[in-house]
Amino acid sequence: MKFKFDSALDYQQEAIEAIAGIFDTGSNVVRVENNAVLRASDSVVGNELEIDEARILKNVQSIQEANHIEPKSATLGSMDFSIEMETGTGKTYVYLRTILDLHKRYGLTKFIILVPSVAIREGVLKTLEQTEEHFKDMYNTGYNHFVYDSSRLSEVRDFAQSLGVQIMIMTIQSFKDETKVLRQTDRDDTYSEKSYIDLVAKTRPIVIMDEPQNMESELSQAAIGELKPLFRLRYSATHKELHNLMYRLTPVEAYRRGLVKKIQVFGVRDNDSGAFVFRVKDIEAARGATPKATVVLENKNAAGVYAEKEMKLKYGDDLFSKTKNEKYAGLTVADVNAQHNRVELSDGNFCQLDATTENKEEIFRTQVRETIKAHLDKQESLDGHIKVLSLFFIDKVDNYVHDDSLIRTIFTEEFERLKHNYPRFKRTSAASVHKGYFASKKVKGVLEYQDTRGDSKPDKEAYDLIMREKERLLSFDEPVSFIFSHSALKEGWDNPNIFQICTLRETRSTMKKRQEIGRGLRLPLDVSGVRVREPDINILTVIANESYQEYASALHRIGSF
Repeated sequence: MKFKFDSALDYQQEAIEAIAGIFDTGSNVVRVENNAVLRASDSVVGNELEIDEARILKNVQSIQEANHIEPKSATLGSMDFSIEMETGTGKTYVYLRTILDLHKRYGLTKFIILVPSVAIREGVLKTLEQTEEHFKDMYNTGYNHFVYDSSRLSEVRDFAQSLGVQIMIMTIQSFKDETKVLRQTDRDDTYSEKSYIDLVAKTRPIVIMDEPQNMESELSQAAIGELKPLFRLRYSATHKELHNLMYRLTPVEAYRRGLVKKIQVFGVRDNDSGAFVFRVKDIEAARGATPKATVVLENKNAAGVYAEKEMKLKYGDDLFSKTKNEKYAGLTVADVNAQHNRVELSDGNFCQLDATTENKEEIFRTQVRETIKAHLDKQESLDGHIKVLSLFFIDKVDNYVHDDSLIRTIFTEEFERLKHNYPRFKRTSAASVHKGYFASKKVKGVLEYQDTRGDSKPDKEAYDLIMREKERLLSFDEPVSFIFSHSALKEGWDNPNIFQICTLRETRSTMKKRQEIGRGLRLPLDVSGVRVREPDINILTVIANESYQEYASALHRIGSF
């Protein structure tokens, strides 16, 4: 399948113009050789703009006013400009097209796309591949793009010396430390007896920061400064700091304009609303210190709303005082026993560390069943027009990768039971419709899968695999439609045809919730690669391992529901 892109979407044009308009002098004469400056001493071709700061400030204020953004200062402060766009609305497409627009208007040629992780880097590469013909038709100009690799420094020299549009994609980790190859000056292949970062800095590149909130450390900021960017463009849905905000597309506005899927939540938890909630998550017993237990209790907040909450307890703590929940009245902690991994209460009952397996398995089964049912219902309603995908985030890789793993077993049993109600799936085997994407490594010739954070070398291999298969997953020729992952699918990977997301793990962080649901916010594509904009179809169902109220309130806090 070949993705089809729409070049006339008004909100994307607004975001592009919000940046390109900053450098408009009112009488731009565009000749590439004017602004791609050849520095004869070292044959470096660099960026340059003939516009003063006063004019830039005037343009910035005019654009902000047009976009209903209140300026935070009467001065620029820095040559940093921010674009805020909701996940799934084409942020990567926008900044790639902005690159070509800046070249067309001002002859700028040197661009660095800076990303905080391998996942985002692979997503950028995939979008560059998918948009190549589309942009060539629009701008009638070629460009070279590559991923910075310390073993291929000739590409960095070409970047510096070429007259054409050059796009270098880098992770912040690849050059921020003093020991990194780009910064070394004592190498045999060092250019002009200086480091390669000095060579890049001579081009005065435009630095595009994808998810800049993940590159805000002092070390990262100092390293980016050494690139000596002409200016920096910052793109994210979740900025921590805004620098000269030029355009904003909020979650509410994206939903109102039909640019992302609507979210509905199916919450799963213990059906016994009167159940006594007390789960031991961890026990700390440092030498000479009072043992403490991290437990989950049902807390009552000031508004009278009950919700599970993690808190630390020690000997003598009163549960009612901690939670304001009448269920715990009269109960205190009688013992925190690190030797036997348990917490004893004053009524003689005790709870073992992680003694929740049976209840957890039942919740998993309910979640998997509801996800499969929602998936099959959706596919039957769409027939062969759009392929439906479901994404599972699991708690441990070991719960899926083996034939007898808990989650794999539950999935097989529930799929085989449900499929008979759906003509399209009656003859389909469970084994053919699901696949896992996990980081792995070989140990003594045996492939072992790993629980990771998503930033390791094995993770890159998992990203490569799923990126290569992104289009194939949208075709009915590929039977796989249920995808399982641990940490490999975060920012950087999303598939527009994800209609169900099932969270088979605890996600306390509201930011992580947003990352998870962000994998399914994009509007779907039909079998011919055309974007579908029908509200009745564009609904993302989240099957969460917590109550509907808890999950919905978390989404409210992050502005995505």
